[in-house]
Amino acid sequence: MSRWRRALRSPSGVVLMVLVLVAVAAPWLWSAPRDITRERLQSPRFAHPFGSTRLGQDVLAQVGHALRVDLTLGVAAVAVSAAVGVLLGGAAGYLGGLVDRGFVLLADLTQALPVALLLIALAFALGTGASTILIAFALFGWLPYARLARSSVARVRDLEYVRAAELLGIPAHRVVTRHVVPNALDQVIVYAAADVGVAVQTIAALAFIGVSLPDGTLELGRMIATGAPRLRDAWWLTVFPGLMLVVVGVACGRFARHLAEPAGGGR
Repeated sequence: MSRWRRALRSPSGVVLMVLVLVAVAAPWLWSAPRDITRERLQSPRFAHPFGSTRLGQDVLAQVGHALRVDLTLGVAAVAVSAAVGVLLGGAAGYLGGLVDRGFVLLADLTQALPVALLLIALAFALGTGASTILIAFALFGWLPYARLARSSVARVRDLEYVRAAELLGIPAHRVVTRHVVPNALDQVIVYAAADVGVAVQTIAALAFIGVSLPDGTLELGRMIATGAPRLRDAWWLTVFPGLMLVVVGVACGRFARHLAEPAGGGR
């Protein structure tokens, strides 16, 4: 059984597929949450499994719409970070020499930056929105992908079939794209699978302090921030969005662990 098939059939893979289906189908499962004042602040019950807000909005519907926003941005942020990292790390690993030394210097400088503060400063400078989030991840989220790509490409570069392709006169860009990169991405893909959960939680944390998405956007971190003042008498406003973040993070991490196991590995 292939690693992907085994990972998708694992409990974490099933949970992730359900979450993705809920996020994709949210606009059809629930219309935009309506204000029904007579049903405000109801605790979880059959009509409102996750309770209702102070305006009578169904919290389950809000969580579904917020999950759609967070998962979309999380996957996009990881894709941007991975693309930048693989480009920089792959070039350093394949070319070596001055390029590799320059990469090491850039990586050390990036690691020394106070990323959390810079993310907040960037959000205030560029304004809130999805584009700001993607720019932030492109600037500060590439480092682990670059290091993985650098080490993997450097290892693959010295294999016999790559050297044979170079001796046959195949252009360097074709050697890299057809022979090196496809065989050096396993670790990057595994890391990216786990990093989606981290990205979702990072986006939620930024939204919690109000610096990632415009006001009025349904987002899990913002839902937690809105419900936090009423934690004593309306705990469901905070607990269910928080639990969704935990489920996403754990499911992504466990899925990545299954993906990392060899094709003949155990459960």
